Amino acid sequence: MFENYVHTKEDLEAVEEALEYLERSELDFIFKDRNLIKNTLVISFDSKELFIWTKLETSKLEKISCRVKGWNAYRTAHRLKLTDKEQVGWSAGIKIEKITKYLPAEFNRNDFEIPKINGSLLTPFVGIHKKQREIKFRPNDPYYTRESYIATIIHEFGHIYFGKIIPRYYSDKEETIGYMKMALDLYEGGDKTSIESVNLRFLSAKGISEVFAFCTDYCAASVFWLSHKENIDVENKEKIKNAIVNEEKLNLQVEDTSLADPHFLASVFGKIIFDKYPKDWPIKLLEIGKINL
Repeated sequence: MFENYVHTKEDLEAVEEALEYLERSELDFIFKDRNLIKNTLVISFDSKELFIWTKLETSKLEKISCRVKGWNAYRTAHRLKLTDKEQVGWSAGIKIEKITKYLPAEFNRNDFEIPKINGSLLTPFVGIHKKQREIKFRPNDPYYTRESYIATIIHEFGHIYFGKIIPRYYSDKEETIGYMKMALDLYEGGDKTSIESVNLRFLSAKGISEVFAFCTDYCAASVFWLSHKENIDVENKEKIKNAIVNEEKLNLQVEDTSLADPHFLASVFGKIIFDKYPKDWPIKLLEIGKINL
């Protein structure tokens, strides 16, 4: 669908709008130490060029205008063949390995020194997610709006920030289903009394990172884009209902709980933690590391 896509001005402006939101003071309580994310490369692409935003400087790439104070923007031609699969979302770290060969040496360093997030431009991103809704592949897909695109980029910065502080089984059916039912009740607007005394046991540090990134996205949506938050709620309620049915059928002595999937874990634990600690969740998650809330 978008294999031959060529960018528009709006596509580049959407990335820069995300960076403007990233810099807003409302998110200072999440990104308390912004030095941890200051060297991040933000990399996007169309069928012909890579586009890179960073606070770092290089003379090895063509510099283009950037409206975000303190940020630089660059472009460079590429010969990559990019299908819709590579343009469906964003990720922390380089998923398309061949991208790195187009980076100058000063940018092409390990991800701890120079963190990287990369993903598609606005038009392919929104178009693919709208299609997934239309064909019922992901009928409640919430990532089909400009706001959801911006929130997704913020989400990846949540991964970068968490990973800088905490660099990267057991299951009990009563416990796992209890978490899911509690999150579902919260998504449906239920009484929050039950979360006052809840203790959450994480499966892995990677899971906590995903929860941190989910809360980053969800919090930004709660502040800036309520319709995107509502779309997330719709999809997550449906996912959790289906997972509860599936969890009942599993033998958790020999099969993984649904919560072993970091993204699903985030949709459950993230909602509980966000509602329990609406202003303190970044501190709680960063303090916790591998211990319990």
